[in-house]
Amino acid sequence: MKNKIGLVGAGLMGAEIALVFAFAGHDVLLNDRDQASLDRALTRLRTLMEKGVGRGFYTAEGVDPTLARIRTTIDLTAFADRDIVTEAVFETIEVKSAVLKALDGIWGADCLIASNTSTIPISTLAAELWVERRPRFISTHYFSPVSRMKLVEVIPGFDDRCDHRRGDGSDDRDRQDADPRQGYRRFRRQSHAAHVHHRSAQTGRGRRRHARASRHRLSPWPGSSDRPVRTDGRGDVEPVRAGAGDHAGIL
Repeated sequence: MKNKIGLVGAGLMGAEIALVFAFAGHDVLLNDRDQASLDRALTRLRTLMEKGVGRGFYTAEGVDPTLARIRTTIDLTAFADRDIVTEAVFETIEVKSAVLKALDGIWGADCLIASNTSTIPISTLAAELWVERRPRFISTHYFSPVSRMKLVEVIPGFDDRCDHRRGDGSDDRDRQDADPRQGYRRFRRQSHAAHVHHRSAQTGRGRRRHARASRHRLSPWPGSSDRPVRTDGRGDVEPVRAGAGDHAGIL
C-alpha cells in the first residue's frame, strides 16, 4: 500500500527522510519556508543518488522516477490529504511547537503525526495538539545519514484522552471555552518518567544496574514480571544480559 507522505523541513535530515519514502514508492510532499531551500534539497538528493549509482546503492534508471515522487510546496495547507506527516525542522521547542500548532488545524483526523526530535520529550510536543490527536502522535528518530542507515527509533505517544464528563452530566467538549489540554499535567509526568528511565540506561550507573539485574535473574524494570529473553535458534531461550546498547531492546 502506497501512502501520501508529508515532510516539513527540507534540511539534511528532512530531505533524506523524504528520499527514503520516495524510494519505497510513496507519494511525498516536501515543505520548507522558501522555494530556494526546496530547490537546494532536491539538487542535493539528485547528487546523492547519482553518486550512489556508482557505489551500487541505486540504479541509474531509478533516479528520475524516485525524485519525481517528491513534490515541493511552501504552503502547509497542501498537507490536508496526507496520511503521514513528519516534522524535521530545527531542533528547538519553539520552532517545532509553531509547526505543530500550524498543522493541527490542517491535517485529517486519521493522519499519523511524527516528530524527528532526538532531545525533546514527546509529551512536550504533543501538548501543542488537540487532546484527541495525541494518540496518533509519535516520535520517529532517524539516524544519519538517513539514506544509508536502515534504522529508526520509534517512540509512541501516550493515550491521555481524559474523561470529559463533568459532575452535572454535561460534556466539556460541548463548551466553547473548554480547555483542549485537560489531563496535560499527568500526560507530562508519565512521559517525563519514561524519558528519564530510558535515558538512565545510557549512563554508566544505568548499565551497571541493568547488569546486576540480569545476573540476579531479575527484571531490570521496576514493577515488571517479564524478563527479556532471546532464542538461540533451536527453540531454547536464554536471559538477555543487559549492558551497553541494550536499553532500546529492553524497552
